[in-house]
Amino acid sequence: MSEMTCALMLLAVVAASLDSSLSSSEVHFSQSVYTVTVNETAPPDHPRPQSGFLTLTCTPNSSYTIHYPTSDLPFEIDPDTGELNATADIDYDSMEEGFELFTFNVSCINAFSNASALALVQVYVAPVNEFLPQIDPSLVLNITEATPSGSLLLSSLPGAKHRLLVQDRDRGPHGQLNFTLLTSLGDHFSFNPIHGNLTLVRAIDFESEPSMFTYVYHELPVKIRVCDRDTDIEACPIIHFPLFIIASDDNEPTFLNASYSATVNESIAVGSSLLTLECSDADVYIGVVRRITFLDPPPDVEQTFSLQRPGGPESVEVVLATELDFDQRNQTYQFQMVCEDFLHTATATVTIHILDVNDNAPKFSNPLHETVVVPDTIASGAVHSVRCTDQDSGENSDIVYEILPQHSLFAVDQTGRVLVNIPLLLPDFTLSQSHNLSIQCRDKGSPSLSSNKTLTLTISKTDSQPPQINISHTSVSVLENSSTGMPVLTFSVYDVDSEAVIIAIASQSLPGTFVVSPSAPYNHPNYPVLIVNGSLDREDRATHLIHLVAISVSTTAQPQNTSFSLNISVEDINDNVPKCREESTVSLSGGEFRSTTILSLSCSDADVGLNQRLAYSLTNTAPPLSNGQFTIDQISGELRLEGVVDKGEYCLTVRVSDMGTPPMTTDVGIQVKVVEVEKGEVASNESGLPLMLIIIIVVVGIVVLVSMVGGCGLCCCCWYISRKRKNKDYFVSGSIGLDGMTVIAAPTAVQGTGSIVSHRLVPLMEDVSTIGNDEVTVTFNQATETSDFPGQRLSEL
Repeated sequence: MSEMTCALMLLAVVAASLDSSLSSSEVHFSQSVYTVTVNETAPPDHPRPQSGFLTLTCTPNSSYTIHYPTSDLPFEIDPDTGELNATADIDYDSMEEGFELFTFNVSCINAFSNASALALVQVYVAPVNEFLPQIDPSLVLNITEATPSGSLLLSSLPGAKHRLLVQDRDRGPHGQLNFTLLTSLGDHFSFNPIHGNLTLVRAIDFESEPSMFTYVYHELPVKIRVCDRDTDIEACPIIHFPLFIIASDDNEPTFLNASYSATVNESIAVGSSLLTLECSDADVYIGVVRRITFLDPPPDVEQTFSLQRPGGPESVEVVLATELDFDQRNQTYQFQMVCEDFLHTATATVTIHILDVNDNAPKFSNPLHETVVVPDTIASGAVHSVRCTDQDSGENSDIVYEILPQHSLFAVDQTGRVLVNIPLLLPDFTLSQSHNLSIQCRDKGSPSLSSNKTLTLTISKTDSQPPQINISHTSVSVLENSSTGMPVLTFSVYDVDSEAVIIAIASQSLPGTFVVSPSAPYNHPNYPVLIVNGSLDREDRATHLIHLVAISVSTTAQPQNTSFSLNISVEDINDNVPKCREESTVSLSGGEFRSTTILSLSCSDADVGLNQRLAYSLTNTAPPLSNGQFTIDQISGELRLEGVVDKGEYCLTVRVSDMGTPPMTTDVGIQVKVVEVEKGEVASNESGLPLMLIIIIVVVGIVVLVSMVGGCGLCCCCWYISRKRKNKDYFVSGSIGLDGMTVIAAPTAVQGTGSIVSHRLVPLMEDVSTIGNDEVTVTFNQATETSDFPGQRLSEL
């Protein structure tokens, strides 16, 4: 027999011996979970649970110990016998609901092998009926007849009108209460024994049930017995309390009519009764009518009317307090009256119409004065107009005009126009040149009232033609840089009837900007010149409206005038430079750009036309670009970048120019900051084959076995090292799509078997392999590292 065979046999004997020793030292409980129920402590009838209410059984020669949780645990265990005993009182009522269970672990440890086992212990606590229900005897229940049906009047739960204060210190089923109504309350109420709910099921009405409710309040005695589940009914407490039903103001007052109206003459005497209002209330005990009065009346209503109550608070008379005047005061009064009881109100609308009495004579609204009549233009026409007004209404205010006595030359129509009956033809007209007319205006009232005035008409020669303003156009233009005194327009004025004409500016949109002067080129008042008298700014005002007036100057006739409206347009000059926003700063990431817009300038010019159109040009770039250039669109002002831009700061100058003559320019500075792009780091992923050699020397002296195991381990290490020298691991960072899966921003290993392992691509040893629908080619050797993946680089681990 060889040495190797002897060693193997010895190992088998030692292993069998160890297995037998372990089997003989195994420790276990008779059951893994122990459950027991104990009553809560309730002295003196229910003393503390007796010792030994539970005994745990484990392998002999073991000791018992209570484990977690042990804090505030009212139990202990005998370490030798496994007997569980109570160490403190247990109060079920003080325990949190749902946690009436003690759960803990008990371990037993073998004295010889030091082996141990655990068992779960569950001790349920059962409640005991310890206490009687407790009640509050001071309850008094008050309701009113206005309490709506369905109202919860009394309950042991929150939310009722009155709370039935009852409690039982027992928790759980022994604390569940039952209520019994011991008195009859009639069909107005219902009682629920579960929570002691007393509910009003039918509304109470003192007015419809006078035989049952005959006083302001009605008292009902109430008795309710309160028991818990296990208490003898004779020992249950009874609560006594009164239920008071109080009459309330549950009916609103009502007017006999919703609205009242009256019509009276304005001449009615002060103190006269105009109308009577009546109000009633259905309540029999409380809430009767207290008063009827005005509801927020306007001041004129309180001054005009007063209230009298000859029949008590349920009726009121509206009486006239001051004289009425249809012509000076309201013709219709409308106001609200309110009827009040102690809680509710009702309103009614009162309308009083005032009728007019013819108590005002007509009055002339314009004074009468002499009127000049032109004999060669007035022929059977109106020479004057008069007007009368009357403060009365209807026919009392209709006016009739007359000339008294009637005149053969003049007449008056019913609109108040004084007319010429025949043409006035001087000098053939031989009647008096001055005529006094008595004009009367009277109303159509009954009796009729009138007024008279005297009108004097003087016949004389008048100006027959108004002056003429000769301007060929209604609009002209002027440059906005015109200086003061610059002529705008020369025109002429003429009047065939007057010796002279005065020309002036009646109004203009910007006062003082233009004036009229009889200056050159003619220096004659009939050829005036409109000149500039102030500064012009088209951007402030583009047009001006001028109203010219020509007034005739005559010593023998009434002056006449003519007006003319003229529009003056202010023409633009290039007097505004382009304006742009403040200088800008732009930040970019370095790299290659192909016609990239980096900024759009926003500029404007207050002028118009070509003076407003802008052009952009790039005048300076510092420092200049080496492989690229900045460009700007001449029309849009878009700043673009083309080519490769290195990291740094570039200062650009853009010139903005309008297209006026001469052009005006503005330079804008732009700062471009180029920052370097952060390059992605090449990820690395260390991998190795972990080797843990666990050598357990079972029997000292088996040198040959140890030598063989050591030799095998040495061979494995040599094989692993040689493999690592033969095949290298390559890693690539980034993302590669393979077989429908993309590895994003995760290190990807390339090793050498020609298959995919997790996220690894195994090198193909200078070969080509097809994976899924993507053909992946990896070519590398010991000297070089290359890959056909676009944009990827393999690095050696």
